[in-house]
Amino acid sequence: MYRKFYKTSMLVIIIVFFAGCTSYNKKVQTCVENPEYVQTYSKTFSLTKGSRVGVLPFDCRVQFIGSTISENTVRNMANLGINFIDSLELTQIMKKKDAYYYGLTKAKDYDKIIKLADLDYLMVGNVQIYSPRRKRTISATVHILDVNGDPVVKVRFEPPSGRWKMPATSVVLAKAIKGELKKQGYVGP
Repeated sequence: MYRKFYKTSMLVIIIVFFAGCTSYNKKVQTCVENPEYVQTYSKTFSLTKGSRVGVLPFDCRVQFIGSTISENTVRNMANLGINFIDSLELTQIMKKKDAYYYGLTKAKDYDKIIKLADLDYLMVGNVQIYSPRRKRTISATVHILDVNGDPVVKVRFEPPSGRWKMPATSVVLAKAIKGELKKQGYVGP
């Protein structure tokens, strides 16, 4: 009797899990395709395979959330063939040149970071949170800056319900950035 109950309950759990995954993917794709939730902009630029893109932790009133969303966004774009340099690597590169990016966080300093770390582009962002305890976001903005510190890609995401969990926000941002790169003719590996 217990064996029958166990098999039935496992089957129900598996079905619910896969149904949840499917609806999650549909929800993310709906947001990426809907201009009401995701606004994107890009100007002509030449990002090529192997380009060095530095990634600073996104600004957020809870630092952990900003850095987690920036790391997850990059992780979701890992298959593009772009050399992403995270904040830990940037720190090591800057240390070798006797410089630190921690004091260089204003927009006017981004071009200094790009030049000191010998980057092609720099990804920066901002995350507004609703509930730090529940890790829900209200909006997120990402900019990819060129060597002059000018934005070449901008992505702004405002979730439909006003609050989304961090992993979903990262996936939407990554897909929107990939879409902008594709519009510019970037072809990954």
